[in-house]
Amino acid sequence: MDGGGGYIMRLVPKTLISYVPRYEDLRRLFHNVLSRDYGLENYNRRFAIRVGRLPNKIGRVWKICSEVSTTPRRLFEVLEEQRQRLIEAGKLYGDPIPPLKFEY
Repeated sequence: MDGGGGYIMRLVPKTLISYVPRYEDLRRLFHNVLSRDYGLENYNRRFAIRVGRLPNKIGRVWKICSEVSTTPRRLFEVLEEQRQRLIEAGKLYGDPIPPLKFEY
């Protein structure tokens, strides 16, 4: 993904529910393109996985999509898989989970 100025941002391995940019890529991008620092605290705040909130959001998406007769069954399977991963990770890592937990 081109982050502007020709810098390529790599994605971390998939988190529980999505992909997020690597901290080092954002730090470099902010420094080189915007001449600003991008601190680790800011990164953790913006990209943390909020285990306590996300299952409720998944529930809202489930409810809305269940009212649409053409919603593929696979969507509900994926939502349930995400919900289970969030619950298990919350038990293991607490809430919120910093995004760096998912980097190699």
